[in-house]
Amino acid sequence: MENDLTWGIYDRMGNRIIRCEYKAIVYDKDINMFFVKSRNETWGLYDRMGNEIIPCQFKEINYSKGKNMLSTVDEDGVEDFIDLLNLQAEKEKEKE
Repeated sequence: MENDLTWGIYDRMGNRIIRCEYKAIVYDKDINMFFVKSRNETWGLYDRMGNEIIPCQFKEINYSKGKNMLSTVDEDGVEDFIDLLNLQAEKEKEKE
């Protein structure tokens, strides 16, 4: 039986941070971000303000504590690494 339950994030004032459309949401306090799992079983990343940092396109995303690196595995099983500090700086530039 398919479970149609989806998850989202709201702040204490009731403001939506992340839309209720994900199968799972995991908060990582070390990087202060949310890992989200889409209905098609791919993972992405949001910051605490609800900004999409990485779209849901990876089979796996893991954080390497102390290195500020994310390891990703795509649908073909190819592993890659993302420098989290550079990624955040790029996202900030896009906003300007």
